[in-house]
Amino acid sequence: MLPNWNFPSEFTGTIKNPPGSVIVLTKDSEPWERLIRKVKTKNGYAESIWVKFDEPQMDGDDDGPYIEGEIELEYIKFLAACRALSFEKINNFSPE
Repeated sequence: MLPNWNFPSEFTGTIKNPPGSVIVLTKDSEPWERLIRKVKTKNGYAESIWVKFDEPQMDGDDDGPYIEGEIELEYIKFLAACRALSFEKINNFSPE
């Protein structure tokens, strides 16, 4: 993952389904569609995925450490071997 507003350090992780509690908390406002969540912004939508971090991470407010979390797709940097996958294929993949 690239450094971003929420997690300021670059790190690695694995895409996974969000926990059931997260799905329940977001189902009425901006629900998950398989692995992708679209959140309405003033300029359209921000898409995000759930990631299990390889190493615990501190957030931008120095809270944590977190072992997983929601990351906006614009901050995801796929490994070279995975670049050929489209987001459609990722969204239809279920790792659990």
